[in-house]
Amino acid sequence: LNLSTGIQKSLNENNFTFYPNPFNNSVTVEINLISNKQVSLLIYNSIGQLVETTLNNLELPAGTYKHKLGFSSLPSGFYTAVLKTNKEVVTKKMMYLKII
Repeated sequence: LNLSTGIQKSLNENNFTFYPNPFNNSVTVEINLISNKQVSLLIYNSIGQLVETTLNNLELPAGTYKHKLGFSSLPSGFYTAVLKTNKEVVTKKMMYLKII
């Protein structure tokens, strides 16, 4: 429990980040797991359509993983990355700027 904010942070929290953001054509997703998890990574466009499923229910041991995603066939715009494990769902926003 953080006494200054009153917010309790889970000790079992997994996280993921991506870089660069904004990005052109590809983005690297870094996933940090504190324990063994079944993982899926889903990418949605700005109107909620699923455009990519990767790491589909993949069983991963605890550790840090990097996964590169290509977007060259998709239009520029805002996308939502959803990391699903067998215990939680975490979402992040990203922006794709297609430069020709």
